[in-house]
Amino acid sequence: RVRSAEVIRDDLNISYPEDLLVVNLHYLRRKGLESWIGKDVQLAPGTTVENSVLMDGVRVEHPIAIKDSLIFPGKSITRRTPVERKILLDGREVDCAHAIDGTAI
Repeated sequence: RVRSAEVIRDDLNISYPEDLLVVNLHYLRRKGLESWIGKDVQLAPGTTVENSVLMDGVRVEHPIAIKDSLIFPGKSITRRTPVERKILLDGREVDCAHAIDGTAI
């Protein structure tokens, strides 16, 4: 006898860098989390974090807004402008605004 079973709740693929952001934001939404802040993260007083993932050891030197973003471990953010819909890692910044609409986040 053959029966159907729901084994995959969400089909998420990672083909492009911005897909990493989409998957992480999907995880936050699914778990009902506002954001995920890893261990040993240092935020300058006044920094706001919304719908974002900051991995272990991230350091934000100035009070900025971080929204809809993924920050890789150990990244030191020295900018004084907001971070929105971006992936930041050492030596690289990926702008994901073109790939993410309001429904994806």
